Amino acid sequence: MQASLTTVERRIGIGLAVLLALGGLTIAAAARHGVMAVHGTMALALGLGLVFRLGGALYDVAPAGLDRASRSDDGPTRFGIWMTLTLTCH
Repeated sequence: MQASLTTVERRIGIGLAVLLALGGLTIAAAARHGVMAVHGTMALALGLGLVFRLGGALYDVAPAGLDRASRSDDGPTRFGIWMTLTLTCH
């Protein structure tokens, strides 16, 4: 997943993951117990996991170039159209 992101996108992702972790910590601390505390803890864990995953991949292999938009993988779309036409025409 990270290999398809540019360095700027990875940094934005890390920032959003930090915000998610801080939001989860705030919810868990404010709720203290019950369902909201569990959900806050889950958000905190997810945010921290994403921070470490994206942070570890920040300087890995060369990030994707800006030309990735010109390359399209339309195989799944073609398959879906073919299946739709095949199944509705019979």
